[in-house]
Amino acid sequence: MKIERNIPITSFPRGKYAYAASLMEAGDSVRCRTKKETFSLRGAIYQCEGYKPVVRKHIDGTWRVWKVKKEDKGDEKSNT
Repeated sequence: MKIERNIPITSFPRGKYAYAASLMEAGDSVRCRTKKETFSLRGAIYQCEGYKPVVRKHIDGTWRVWKVKKEDKGDEKSNT
């Protein structure tokens, strides 16, 4: 075991879902087996600044969660 000092606590995401969400890029997705797993990952993606989750249920009862960039509503109107 290696003891390390002066490592900030905030440098590591809390929990496996927060860690997975931090590694995901825009457009990446994860297949979840349970609704609880889906909600946990969804909540973790909401904590990533500038991103939101998109969730869809598959016919086989599993769920898929995508990490996508939040749309800036102001940009749509500026193009007209």
